[in-house]
Formats: sequence, C-alpha cells, structure tokens
Amino acid sequence: MNIEIANRLVQLRKKNNLSQEELAAKLGISRQAVSKWERAESSPDTDNLILLARLYRVSLDELLKTDGPVEPPEPLPDADAPVYRAEPFDSAGTGTASATEHAVPTGGGAPNENAGPRAYTNPPQYAQPFCHAVQPPAGMRAAQTIAETAPILSVLVLQLLFTVIPSLHSLALPVFTLLTTFLYLALGFCFQQWHPGWLIFLMIPIFFSGIVSAFPVFITILYLLVGFLFNKWHPRWILYLTIPIFYALL
Repeated sequence: MNIEIANRLVQLRKKNNLSQEELAAKLGISRQAVSKWERAESSPDTDNLILLARLYRVSLDELLKTDGPVEPPEPLPDADAPVYRAEPFDSAGTGTASATEHAVPTGGGAPNENAGPRAYTNPPQYAQPFCHAVQPPAGMRAAQTIAETAPILSVLVLQLLFTVIPSLHSLALPVFTLLTTFLYLALGFCFQQWHPGWLIFLMIPIFFSGIVSAFPVFITILYLLVGFLFNKWHPRWILYLTIPIFYALL
C-alpha cells in the first residue's frame, strides 16, 4: 500500500474521532495491524476495506482515493425519520414475487407505488443501515495478538532463561546489556516492534539482581505487556498483589 492511501486512512480515522485501539476493537483486529496500515507497511484485506468504508460511511473509491481533502462523515438519519427496508426475494431469487417487494418504511407509511421491485424510497446513502463489524471471539483476537507479538515474547523468554539458568547467566554476564540493545534493534528494524519492544530493557536489572530481588520489576513488565497488547489495564493491576505474597512465601 502506498503512503498516500496510508495517510488517508489516518485522516479518516481522526475525522471520525477514533484512536487506533478503538478502530481495532470495531474491526476485531489488533492495534498493531491498524498501525501497520497507517505506516504503509501492510494493506487491509478486502473484508477490512469494506468494513472501513461502512464504518466511515464512504464508498470504496472515496476510501482509496488519494487526491482531495477528506470530507467530514455524513450525518446519520434523523432519529424520528422512518427507516426503510425491502421485503425479501421470492424463492427463485428473482425479487419479483409480489408487489410487497416494494420498499416500505418500518416505522409506518405506505409503499412507494411507482418504484420497481426492491426499490427504496429513501435516499441511497440510507438504503442500507450502518452496522458495526462482527467481532470475532475474544480467544481468536488474543491468539492473533500473541502471534503478531511473538518476536518480543520470544526475546523476553530468552532473557528470562539467561537470568534463571546459572550456566547461561555466567555466559551472558559480560555482554547482557549489549545483547539486549542488539535484540531491541532487531525487534525494531525487522519486526517494527519498537513499542512495546523497549520493555526488554527492563530485564537488565532483573538479570543482574536476580528474579527474587527484582520481582517487582518482573511484575511491572507483565502488567505493561498485557496492557499494551490487550488494552486490559483493569483489573490486571491485581498482578501487583502477588508481590507481597511472593516475598511472604520466601
């Protein structure tokens, strides 16, 4: 995807007063995926393009055009105005089963007698009601987020192994800080995970002090990681209650 379309996606999102997290929640994807679209590092698939067009109340052509300013979203119909629907097709799928297939308002009123089958009497932009994207199961969203952030999770596990295994700890002791810096640059340049990749630097005091002495720092890493990846700051703060329990059990 070129940078012009990426910039337009940013403009449309801001015009609709949505953050990346809010847009990701409406589409049922991760915030990292939205961020990659807006940095022109990846492109939305066809389904997501359709959902974006519906969400912003624009056509696909308007969504993808790169010339001209972004217009404010069209207002939704007045709450008191009738909402129109079309009667279902007949069993043959021709849409000509009966005269009742003319558009009729759901809130009262008469059909448009001059309209053809499935013709709408209300303006075209309101012929199909706006709807939010169907949300995938929470477990599927969590698995997708974990898969996208597998590199940083792998680095954290590797650092933890160097911390708790004595032979690996003595081997990495002279170069652990330099190794952590190298891994951070690899996360940034190779996987575009500058954030929350910086969390791996919090493993440095844990490595040199030990998991027992630096247990509060370890809990902070877990709390920030869950918050950044899943936007679940509350009630994940309960992780901090494990600190007094941990030291009480020692």
